[in-house]
Amino acid sequence: MQSSQPTYTLVAAEELRRFGADCYLAAGLSEADARTAASLLVRTELRGVETHGVLWFPHYCHALRAGTINPTPSIHCTQDLGAMLLVEGDGGLGHLVSSWAMSRCMERAAVHGVGVAAVRGSRHNGAASLYALQAQEAGFIGLSLTNGGVRVAPAGGREALLGTNPIAFAAPTASGAPFVMDMATSVVAGAKMRVFALKGQSIPAGWALDEEGRITTDPEAGDRGALLPLGSTLEMSSYKGFALGLVVETLCSALVGLNTGPEKARGVPNPGGGGAGHFLMAINIESLGDPAEFRERMARTLTLLRESAPMEGVERIYTPGELEWLRETSKEREGAPVLTATLNALRDLAVELGVREPTPLPKASAPR
Repeated sequence: MQSSQPTYTLVAAEELRRFGADCYLAAGLSEADARTAASLLVRTELRGVETHGVLWFPHYCHALRAGTINPTPSIHCTQDLGAMLLVEGDGGLGHLVSSWAMSRCMERAAVHGVGVAAVRGSRHNGAASLYALQAQEAGFIGLSLTNGGVRVAPAGGREALLGTNPIAFAAPTASGAPFVMDMATSVVAGAKMRVFALKGQSIPAGWALDEEGRITTDPEAGDRGALLPLGSTLEMSSYKGFALGLVVETLCSALVGLNTGPEKARGVPNPGGGGAGHFLMAINIESLGDPAEFRERMARTLTLLRESAPMEGVERIYTPGELEWLRETSKEREGAPVLTATLNALRDLAVELGVREPTPLPKASAPR
């Protein structure tokens, strides 16, 4: 694929939230749900995670209008064991279902020390870190897992049989950037193929296989083929990514009665229904110790890591979630650089839904 330099257009964060809420409202969500869902998607964009950001507005709005996402779900608990809940998402937008479920986790953690929600019947919920952050910003430790389609080959394999199955974890600190981990258990998120295709760029060798099971640098071929598990090759420990992906498959699919990736790939019937599954947890730090002491220790630990000696050619150490924290702070103030191809798709969506298109900032373009 011919590599090219992508262009970006600056749009104010509040303008993106306005646009997203208008679109969701036109697609059938309530005003409150539209604002919540738009804010979560825009937050992901501000954090620099363009694979799970505003490029998803057209997909979600089309699915809401087509009825494959339920605009008015009855999200509820089907089993309540105090500290553990089984949540039915009723086909709702995954951002709303997951946010609702994490709120219940925090309520239960305040009473029991821990709150766990296993979720079924949901839909794609975007960046898993959103819900770990939800807990972290309320003073809890947060864990968020979700199954992610059938996109990833097992270690040493060539068939897509597992999801990208991300894992997110967040813990509060007394100062500075919190510890926030958000990672697919594949080498990269599946939407990376789409983003690189939009940019007209090749992907690195080792991310994906084509339909024939060969390593490819073509993002479109990689999208049709299979992603590789974290580690990429057996020699580089891809069996670790494979195993982590299977952990997520266990908690987000098998545990809640949904078909696992291999079962989906082989067409195994599932009378229990479909949809996405999530696994969310909030831990009450106070139940095990002094929260202030914990936050100080975390801040000190992260600072010591950042101050450690970097390898040759590396400017400095960034702890997990630090770059995203810095980007979000900056872009909330200065505006978000949106890939121009994505912005054009948002303008098309505005015409389709009859809403006002997003207005760029006077400084029309900027580097990412």
